[in-house]
Amino acid sequence: MPLLESIFSKIAMNGEVPRYTSDYAALERLFRTKTDVWNFEKDGYETARFDRIVDLARRVPHDSILEVGCAEGHLTRRLAPLAGKMAAIDVSATAVERARRAVPDADIRQARLEDARWDRKFDLVVCSETIYYLKDIPAAIRKLNSLGRYVLVTYTLYEKNRLDPIFSRIPAILNTSFNYLKFFDADRIVNWRGIRIVLWWSGAPWR
Repeated sequence: MPLLESIFSKIAMNGEVPRYTSDYAALERLFRTKTDVWNFEKDGYETARFDRIVDLARRVPHDSILEVGCAEGHLTRRLAPLAGKMAAIDVSATAVERARRAVPDADIRQARLEDARWDRKFDLVVCSETIYYLKDIPAAIRKLNSLGRYVLVTYTLYEKNRLDPIFSRIPAILNTSFNYLKFFDADRIVNWRGIRIVLWWSGAPWR
């Protein structure tokens, strides 16, 4: 079964840029190379993923939203109409500059999660496809909890073996998966992808 999964993963990832790297300098170089690195605007999977995240964000009482790892602001732009105050951070200066142009009314800053400082606690913190960039996941979760009343994290199912045991210890409001399977989609023979979605109240104690 692991061999079969590996084969299908390689087919599904045909033509895709690397999913992630913990090297922030490499991320900056990636953004300087091209715009919309992960094809957020045209990839059917990415569009469907954003729709799912926005739908869940609407269900949480909020007036302020912070997005962690906003990249060029593709999801930020979708979340902004839901909030009286929209803020975001990313480690890449190039990505932050583009995000500010995409969402001019949002407070977008270049910062690592561990260095992020605000004089308020946000109603909702969204950390979509970013958590696996960080080496110390428990520390990242504690930081997210300090920044928001509710926290929504998504991560690729490619990382489920590493991250599921950690997030299963959080008494979540929602812990589910979003799956996407299409043939001949986004320049792939098989576009077979998915994410884990975890939503919790930041004051809930870990198990």
